Amino acid sequence: MSNDNSSDETTSIVQRIRTWAMRYAPDGAREGDTARGGFLSYAGEWHSLAVGLAAGFAAAATGRWELAAIPVALAFGLEAVKLPGADPSAPVVGEVRREPWYALGGDTIGVAVGLLVVGTGLALPL
Repeated sequence: MSNDNSSDETTSIVQRIRTWAMRYAPDGAREGDTARGGFLSYAGEWHSLAVGLAAGFAAAATGRWELAAIPVALAFGLEAVKLPGADPSAPVVGEVRREPWYALGGDTIGVAVGLLVVGTGLALPL
């Protein structure tokens, strides 16, 4: 009989991740609605960071640097362009404007990670 504890270890790791996520996951629409304040304490901060990370990574990995300018333009107050079929109630623009430092930081980190991916030869062909 083998003493395989890999499934127990996996369960333990998954449980730890779940516990961490439930402790730090945003649970309010505004910082005042959450039990804790500070770094990534509510949904707007997470969303703003995700927009920056995605735009920065996409820009560096594809070489289309104008993508990295999207969070910068939104953070500095560029008015949203009305696109046909776009949802005008989408809160992403407002979240980036309320939390510009998260979007700008995410953009910077996304570019750095994207450049690392490009440097390893894993660039996305477009």
